[in-house]
Amino acid sequence: MAERRVFAGYYKRYDGKPIFVIRVLKDIDTGEAIVVCKDASFSREDNEHYYLIRYASFCEQVEVDGVLRDKYVRQTRREIDEGTVREVYEDGFPEPKSKPFTYVDDEYAERTIRCSRTYYEYADLFRKRFSEGLSIRKAADAMQQNRGVVERRQAALYRAFAQLLQTQNSSQRRAKMHRLDPIERLPDGSLFRLTPGQLRSVRGLTKRCCNFSGGECLLLDGVCPQHISRSLLCRWFRRVVLPQQPKREQSIRSPKKLRRCAVCGRGILTRSGRAIYCRDCAKEVHRQQKAKSARKRRSGVDNLGAKSS
Repeated sequence: MAERRVFAGYYKRYDGKPIFVIRVLKDIDTGEAIVVCKDASFSREDNEHYYLIRYASFCEQVEVDGVLRDKYVRQTRREIDEGTVREVYEDGFPEPKSKPFTYVDDEYAERTIRCSRTYYEYADLFRKRFSEGLSIRKAADAMQQNRGVVERRQAALYRAFAQLLQTQNSSQRRAKMHRLDPIERLPDGSLFRLTPGQLRSVRGLTKRCCNFSGGECLLLDGVCPQHISRSLLCRWFRRVVLPQQPKREQSIRSPKKLRRCAVCGRGILTRSGRAIYCRDCAKEVHRQQKAKSARKRRSGVDNLGAKSS
């Protein structure tokens, strides 16, 4: 059982009986908290008697039609009339005081929110909200619960569904990741390096990735390597995300230092402006040039000997 604060005002029992809570007292011997209340169904003639309810019994939950519900739900929309306040004051009880509203950020608020343990306890909420199409207010009235309780349970249901979908999508992405082609490399075996402008664009694109969340990769369960790297190394980013910008993809795959071999057309990475052949073609072209030079030298010697004779 989760403890909760009990305020002075109108409450409704799970069976529909209304009561008016006056205050919470403590037993002098045991220290147990006791709720002082009176019958709030003014249609009765004999409703001037006061009753005591143990605090533990007041805050507990009961099972109604297979669903756990609060035993007493506060009626926040019902205002306390002056006649009830005057009647309680004449009987010797202090007037209920309304505290000013103070904003507390939920991020720093330490509180315990009761939640259901199984999905069967959300069945009534799911049927009212989504099958019958009721609004939160009408669903809360039909379920005899506070509107805030219904909103919290609906948010918990959304979070549970989102977690299941995320787990399913992660398993599907892992299976698809293994079927992706390996990342391309430069002729020397190194990865494509990014310029400062390309790096800023790639970091912006990583935020659009379905696996990116706050700088971390959901598949790797750690820091996103593509977001912090100056090279193109993620296969998922290369095959799925980068093609969304064809111009940027073309500029990354065709850097300024990358040329095409004059013989086979293969990409070559050069550090000087004189290289026009790849490594394999350069050997073949050099062999042909050397053979041609040797033939020319031999032909010159033969011509010189013929003239001297």
